[in-house]
Amino acid sequence: SRRAAKQLSKELFPATARMSRPRLGTEETVRRIDAAAVRAFFDAHIRPSTATAVIVGDLTDIDLDALLAET
Repeated sequence: SRRAAKQLSKELFPATARMSRPRLGTEETVRRIDAAAVRAFFDAHIRPSTATAVIVGDLTDIDLDALLAET
């Protein structure tokens, strides 16, 4: 179904439109991402005060508040 969705987007939207490209990027665009780009995105868009942390796993004997305060 992914292949069909990609083909449908190509058919419905011109090649210059964002919707004609894969939502998560192409192999080429993902390879061009470097640490500086990730940091720049984080600095521009991520706000810890409004973030939600999802924690799963065995947390027995772990001080979760302390662990989260470190990050």
